[in-house]
Amino acid sequence: LGEVVEFCNERISTSELSINNYVSTENLLQDFQGVLPANSIPADTNVISYKEGDILISNIRPYLRKVWKADNRGGCSTDVLVLRTKKSNCNSSFINYQIANDRFITYVMSGAKGVKMPRGDKKQMEKYSLSYPSFEEQDKIAHLLALSEQRIALQNGLIEDLKNIKN
Repeated sequence: LGEVVEFCNERISTSELSINNYVSTENLLQDFQGVLPANSIPADTNVISYKEGDILISNIRPYLRKVWKADNRGGCSTDVLVLRTKKSNCNSSFINYQIANDRFITYVMSGAKGVKMPRGDKKQMEKYSLSYPSFEEQDKIAHLLALSEQRIALQNGLIEDLKNIKN
């Protein structure tokens, strides 16, 4: 993983952020479900900056599976890791699917430190083994997985509608 992504530490002032582009472990959703608007933003400080396409991972209690591919520019708490592809032949959506899965989370938990609030180890994450085909294949795979996610979301919505009708 360390060959294809970098852990970003660039900073941004919280005065440039809103509840819609500030991410903390509290508003990252479990089970790879995305992010909600933040309840609050720290005042008058600098936080880690992220860009559209970056992959954000909650580093506290990785077993909660809080991973999100950013669709905007913003900032996040230091408990959220920001990964950015550093090779032009790597599709960030493809890398996101490699990270937002149980195999990666199990790997991170195998090297996590702490009992009550375990944290992932960046050095260990950098050693995570993954393979990536040509950029064209990565793009096709990421597109297929995105379509599958959309279909799942649609089906879940239909199920909820049917439950409401039944009630």
